[in-house]
Parts: sequence; structure tokens; C-alpha cells
Amino acid sequence: MNVVGIHRPAAVSGVSASGVRLAALPEPHVPWRPLVIGETVDGDPQRLLQVSPLRDVPGVVSCAWKPGTDVHARLAMIRAALREMRADVVVPNDLCEGFVAAALEPDVAIAAWYHADHYDGDELLLRCGELADAWRTVSDRGQRRVLARRAEWGLSIRGVGGVMPSCVTVTQRPRPVRPADGTLSLLYAGRLEKQTKRVLDLVQLVAAIRGSGVPVRLTIAGDGPAGDELRVAALAAGVLGSFDFRGVVPLGSMPALIDASDALVLVSASEGMPTVVMEAMAAGRPVAITIGCGMAASVVHHGINGVIAPTGDMRMLGGALASAFRAGSLGAMGAAAHATALSAFSPAAMGPAYDAFVREASEGRAAREPAAQRWSAILAAVESIGGVRPGDVARIAAEFEGLHGIAPGSLPTALPARPGPSARLMEAAVGKLAGLGAGRIALYGAGRHTEKAASVIAAETRIVCFIDDRAGTRGFPAEVMGRPVWSPRDALAAGIDAVIINSDEHEREMLPRARGWAGAIPVIGLYETSAVPPASSSECSVSSASYAA
Repeated sequence: MNVVGIHRPAAVSGVSASGVRLAALPEPHVPWRPLVIGETVDGDPQRLLQVSPLRDVPGVVSCAWKPGTDVHARLAMIRAALREMRADVVVPNDLCEGFVAAALEPDVAIAAWYHADHYDGDELLLRCGELADAWRTVSDRGQRRVLARRAEWGLSIRGVGGVMPSCVTVTQRPRPVRPADGTLSLLYAGRLEKQTKRVLDLVQLVAAIRGSGVPVRLTIAGDGPAGDELRVAALAAGVLGSFDFRGVVPLGSMPALIDASDALVLVSASEGMPTVVMEAMAAGRPVAITIGCGMAASVVHHGINGVIAPTGDMRMLGGALASAFRAGSLGAMGAAAHATALSAFSPAAMGPAYDAFVREASEGRAAREPAAQRWSAILAAVESIGGVRPGDVARIAAEFEGLHGIAPGSLPTALPARPGPSARLMEAAVGKLAGLGAGRIALYGAGRHTEKAASVIAAETRIVCFIDDRAGTRGFPAEVMGRPVWSPRDALAAGIDAVIINSDEHEREMLPRARGWAGAIPVIGLYETSAVPPASSSECSVSSASYAA
């Protein structure tokens, strides 16, 4: 059986790192061959591999298109690559184009592997979930989210599901943790993002450790939209000297970076099963994480193989690290972390789970609904790609009809205009405020998030304006989607009676800011309250056996 995993050309990506390990699954397990897809300036597929952790994987294939290439042509190129690779089962990961391309091929099964357990994964589930012949999540919280959204949105998602994180190479004899210079050496490796990764909390963490009297050095491996803000925050707090920014670090250089650290830190509000945590434990390093770090919170036992604290509580996390450093217990924690990794994260431990996943997808393909019925799910997935023209859909439909023996011209070609998760959250927020009597609602934030909820904003007459801190500045629009863009003071003077935060990336900081100037006017966010809660107040007691079996 030939299994193909589809990846984007990301330099910092746990999904790509997973693809490297899965491509090297040992016998008797079935390795997953990677296909990297995306746009390059000249359509040269080799450019995609220049930054990808998958570039040195034997058998890797890349598929690239030039800017402006239409959707139909892009899908045709991906399909040609899948045929060249003789794909039997395709795992598109987080790429909608991969789902659609695989769905157009009659003899290819689709295995959906959901890596996110927060709203970022909802779009993929909503648009592409119905195309999967089998599915898994990387965390138990992600599993609950899929089941909750399936019921809430009435999705026809097949398969029994289950929890299946990635595997990592486990060092047989890791270098012991031995702080050499009296300084606690920590490592953060990942995207520099502040909504889900909460990287600005790292400033508070370092400050808490230094406040405990322990010298600390925090190496930052990665890049992202909050990189500059993290540096500014560290400078303002007087702890910038404890940070060592390395930028994007190639996957092959990560083992040495992990070896040079005493512990890994991850302070996220939401994760699936973070690969970097498994890599650190596999190298014999304890980890310091928050409860929001997905399945990692179920395998890290406080004071045994790492330390764990509530999300946002950097005083507790920093204090625990400082205490372990002073007590000299990081070495014992590292040994325990390695034992956990050996039993739960190795290819030998996880191989049977991967084989069962692709086998279920292959068997599920034979039980699909009729092709004409499946077309509506393909249309929903096509819509999510963006930039789709009517001619694209007509050509895709004609090819699908020919491949599946459907009468030419019988399939509809109108996109379903299915509202995405952000639009659904906006609609629910407007409804909630209307129930409180609000009729003049302002959206705080007139930036990129507006497009995600555009269908609701355009149709909702109770949304009367945008509020933006940049309103009135040179070059900033005075009107968006037919509504004026005002400063908070002007909006209040115009008589607004409710505010919705119109942002995902910046919602956490915008909420208290808006509540500061809104006074008694209700202010609500879209995302902070939209998460599916865990089964209990803490997932720290869940056994690793729940997914290693």
C-alpha cells in the first residue's frame, strides 16, 4: 500500500517534522511518502524544498505552481503527482487542495489527520471533513472537538475516529542533564505567535525565574508574527539579556539544540500533541508546559518527568523550574521523560496505530456514498481554497463526471456559500447581543479578520460601524464594507450599544482594551469562549496508554 502525506513548505512546522518521522517508519510498518505543494515565484518545485524539513527525505516529491495559476490547474498538478506516486491512501494534513485533489481520484482513499484542537482546525473540519474515509486527531481534546462540531454543524463525517499523535526518534542513550555553568538553560522551539502559542508569556516566565534568584538563558528557535513584539516586551521587562533568538533552526540541527538545554518550555493555550515536546522527552529532557498543551499535559507528570502549570500562570511554572534547578532534580526528570518517550512516542510504539489508520481509510473508500452525492462535499472543499472562478468549477465537475461515469453536465457548479467557523461565531455573537436588546453593534478591529466573517457582516444590519485604533490616520480607510470606521470616542458618541472583537490573533489583548473604553456597553469576543472544554478541569491525569495502544 502506498501512503502519501501532503505538506506545505513551512520552515517551522510540527506537521512537517511528523512527516519526516513517518517517512522513515521501519518494517513491518508502512512509511508515508511526503508530497510538498505550494506556490513559488517561478513554479520551480525545488524551491519548495529549500526551507522544508522534508527536503532530505528519500523519495520526497514537490509540486509547485506560479502566482496566478488557476485552481483547476493547481489541482491537476497535485493529482498528477499523486498518480506518479501511485497513491492508495492520501493524508492531506491541513491542506484543502490536497483533500480536493485526492477526492477527485476514484481509487484513492483519504485519511484526515487533525493536528489542531482549537478553532484553527474547525475550518478544515467544516470544509473537508466529509471527504475523509477515516480520521484521527492528535489529542483527546481534539477528538472531543471534532465530535462536538460534527453534532453542532450536522456534518456527515465517517469513521470511528481516535487519538493518534506523531512519533519521534528516541535517543537510545541520551546525554544526561548536567547544568554546567550555574545557569538554567531553557529552549522554546516553535512558531512565534501569541494567540495559541502565547509566546509573550515567555517574558513573564523568565522574569519569574530570575525573581527566584536563578540565572536563566532562554533560547528561542523559530519565527513568526509575534517575534518583534516578543523582543520589545522582553526589553521593556528588563529581561532581554536572558533571551537568545536563533531564528528558524533546521530540523537536523534541533537535536544539538535540545542537548544543549536543561529543559524545554511550551506555554500554549492550545495544542494537539506538540512534536517538540515529544522530541525533547525522547532526548532525555524534562519539559515545562501549561495545561493548554494538549496531549502533552497527559504525559507530563509534575515533578516526575517535567513540570506543568495552568495556562498563563508563569509565576507557578517559573517557580517550579527554579526549584527543580536548585534541587538538582532536572537530571532525574530527564531520565523519566526518556522512559516515557521510549514506551509511547517511538516508531515501534506508534507504528501499529498508523497502519490501522491507513487500513481503515482504504477499507472505508469501498463504503462511500454514490459519487454524485459526494460531489456536494467536494464543492464545499473547493470553496475553501479561495480564488475559485466559475470556469474552474465547471472543468473540475466535467472531469469528475468522466471519472465516475456520471452524465455530462448533470452536476451543479455553484459553490455552496457555506459560512465558515468565523462567520458562524460572528452570527452567534450578534444573536447573543440582539437577545440582550442591542441594535447598534460595532466591530472592534477593521483588519484582515473582516474577510473571514464577511458574509455575516454584509447581511447583518445591526452591525453599524467598525472601530479601530488607527481610524483617522493617514492611509487608513474611512469605510469598510459600507460601514464607517471610527475611533472608540466617535463610535460611543454615535450611540453604539454593543461591541464585538473582530480579530482572532489580537482578541486576547483587545478584549480588556475595549472593556476599558466601552464602560457599561457589553463587549464580547468570538474565540476565547468558543473552545470545546476538556472532559475535566485538568487533563493531567490521562494515561499515555490512551493512544499508545
